[in-house]
Amino acid sequence: MEEKEKISYLIKKIIDGQASDEDEKFVQNYFSQHAVSSEWDEDAMGQKQLVRQRLESNLRYRLNGLKRRKYIFNRLPSSVKYAAAILVIISVSWLLYEKSTRNVPIDIIANEVILPGSEKGTLTLSNGLCINLESLEVGESLEQGGISISRNEEGEISYFFSSVAEDGEQDHLIQNTFTTPMGGRLTVVLADGTKVWMNSASTLTFPNTFVASTREVAIKGEAYFEVAKNKNKPFIVHTGKTQIKVLGTSFNVNAYENENVTTLIEGSIELQSSIKKQTVLPGQRVAVNSVSDKMETSRADLEEIIAWKNNDFVFKNQDIKTIMKEISRWYDVEVEYRGNLDGRLFDVFVSRKKSLDQILTIIELTETVRFKIEGRRVIVTE
Repeated sequence: MEEKEKISYLIKKIIDGQASDEDEKFVQNYFSQHAVSSEWDEDAMGQKQLVRQRLESNLRYRLNGLKRRKYIFNRLPSSVKYAAAILVIISVSWLLYEKSTRNVPIDIIANEVILPGSEKGTLTLSNGLCINLESLEVGESLEQGGISISRNEEGEISYFFSSVAEDGEQDHLIQNTFTTPMGGRLTVVLADGTKVWMNSASTLTFPNTFVASTREVAIKGEAYFEVAKNKNKPFIVHTGKTQIKVLGTSFNVNAYENENVTTLIEGSIELQSSIKKQTVLPGQRVAVNSVSDKMETSRADLEEIIAWKNNDFVFKNQDIKTIMKEISRWYDVEVEYRGNLDGRLFDVFVSRKKSLDQILTIIELTETVRFKIEGRRVIVTE
């Protein structure tokens, strides 16, 4: 199969939602090579690495867009839709190449590149002892007062309480807390086998051991739960004035300040506020008003909801303030807005492993917003 025929075949797979990561990478690399000259003059054309980064990021955005808009292409004759897809990607590639040779890189006044967040956090025991989990090596275990914590090869922190008091019912009253800072995240495994992914600036409070008739924890911030099944001990998550009751399931909780949104991935949960009790079905998103406690149920975009868990940023038709709120937590920066930025909506698909300037450069490609980095402050302008 000739190279151009292979490209056409892979684009068909992308549109039909059947392409692998390797397929998409091949297409991106093909157009990268054809959009960037082998004779490179950085003075006239800009930094080659920056141009390639912009090109590949924009292509991934476009390819994702094509997959999400699959129904539009399916209404066209096959000979037209595949040709159209090729023309769209070629046009985007060359347009981006031309822009990258003219545009000045993002304005940065900083001593160093702001790197993405990482696996870090603390465990604060009921006696006030605070353990820095970042220093815990893979395969290492720490023991303190009957509590054992360790890190496995996947980077997960496992918690185990080995010393149950004679009056075991009292152990559920002794509370410990996992905390992630701005720019941090943790994956923890509780004593019952429940796995919790914690996003930045979050806290998870839990008892020494689950010996009571229920397994109860409290979350502030954002977390994704995979609850170990135990029909005799329901798992209850407290988020402010709301509680989530489950037997064994997967769900995401966003309980940052002034936010209270629960999204069910699979299984079944019962959500209760001060005024209402509601069963939530898979794929549903329930927002609880922080003032009235009223519940609003809608269909969830699961890709967007759990993107953070997979170390991605996925924003679909979101305003810049919503986007920057998540970015500020992950990169531990302050954000300042100047000018009228209302009414500007963005689609962003990018890895959270990139540096801050790389993320902002990608968003700037829309040419509807500008960024300036001053130390750990990001200024957003028209």
